[in-house]
Amino acid sequence: MDVYDTFPHEAADLLRICLQCGELASSGPLLCQASRMWARVVESATKGCWGKAEWLTIAVAGLETVKLALEVEMDALAVAVQTPAEIIGRAGGAAESYLANFGEECVRGHPLFVCARVIQRLETAAREGAGLGPWACVSKGDSNGIAEGAMLTAPLATLQGAAGAIQVANATGDAGAVLLSERIDGLEDVPLGITAVLTRSNVDMLSHVALRARQAGALLACCTDDEAWNALMACAVEGAKVRVAVDSSGGHLSLDAATGGATAAARGANSSAKPRTHASNGVAAAEAAAAGVSSSAWVLDPASYVPGVVGGKSSNLARLGELASEVGAATGVDVRVPTSVALPFNAFDNTVILPENTDARVALEKAMVDLNAAGSVREATHAALAAARAAVERLAIPPGLVDEVRQTALKVGAEGIAEACDDAVEPAWWQQVRRVWASKYNERAYASRTTLGMKES
Repeated sequence: MDVYDTFPHEAADLLRICLQCGELASSGPLLCQASRMWARVVESATKGCWGKAEWLTIAVAGLETVKLALEVEMDALAVAVQTPAEIIGRAGGAAESYLANFGEECVRGHPLFVCARVIQRLETAAREGAGLGPWACVSKGDSNGIAEGAMLTAPLATLQGAAGAIQVANATGDAGAVLLSERIDGLEDVPLGITAVLTRSNVDMLSHVALRARQAGALLACCTDDEAWNALMACAVEGAKVRVAVDSSGGHLSLDAATGGATAAARGANSSAKPRTHASNGVAAAEAAAAGVSSSAWVLDPASYVPGVVGGKSSNLARLGELASEVGAATGVDVRVPTSVALPFNAFDNTVILPENTDARVALEKAMVDLNAAGSVREATHAALAAARAAVERLAIPPGLVDEVRQTALKVGAEGIAEACDDAVEPAWWQQVRRVWASKYNERAYASRTTLGMKES
């Protein structure tokens, strides 16, 4: 059944049923409250109400509440499953292409996913009937519907991956970009550096691009009227620094000269948002490593996990172990954290310079030259990054590393890791180590470094 073939009152009741079914699979009270609130909206409907502006205004407000609850619920689900999926998938040898969007695919398979299309149908009808404006927010961004940046007009699909991030950075510098993209198919990413995306397409609030926009803290707003969109395009000046504000409840968009306030506010908000926190931790670790924070050991136990020597996940795991010990001592409960060992950041550099890895090092250096020469040419960037990953995955295991991993693992009680060191030719974990190192040269990681101004090394 195409939901756009239904009458508004039928779609409204369908949404009520879908939300009630979704309550059974929901873990949050906000969604349950929104479901019951929408049921009251449907119950309040009388004959002809879909032609009455006063009642439709109430319906629009109800839809906004349902949208917010769905965003919170589904965004949390995507984030919650993504990291475990990557860890388990890589341990099982799954291709990276299957892992990149695992969280989003879990959302698309959730019982509540169908609500997104029904809301699209209802929102269009309710806004038109209530005499509201044609603009609706799919992601309000870090500044609650406000964003600043240099005006950029291009299809979002042409700005994907590392090459796309370079194009955005070259076109807008440090200002960020307010992107006008007439068409969006819903599968795109929102590159770093884009503060807002304005589109003529009717974007599904649980689509890949919508989830990515909310995770990135970017404003994403859709226009349902050709005349309003054409008016916006007519006044768009490429490269002009603008401030865009979308009033989702009234459906209006305003475009003014930039003041700098929204950009600063967005940057402040980004520093506390989860996706950006991970990025900033990575930059801090990289800067610490560059400043000379390193370890002379090849393998570390949790007592030696410190920022700048190991990554944030390892540092957090060590801290979690400390908390478990404190809780156990205070309560008498046996709280445990899985044991682990880690290779420090400089283990990669020390591996690359080994004589037995000369061929791989030469291939990696050539890939870096090609990457710098690629500029914003997408195909050349893809090829250089692929060559870099291939070079890293050819690295031979350093002499003595297996024994050091075994000894450190036995020291901390990680018998499983120690046993894995007994493989006849090469331990299985070495391939996983190389894959992690090679992931430095995937498109998303490269795009992040480019946007943050970090040079390749």
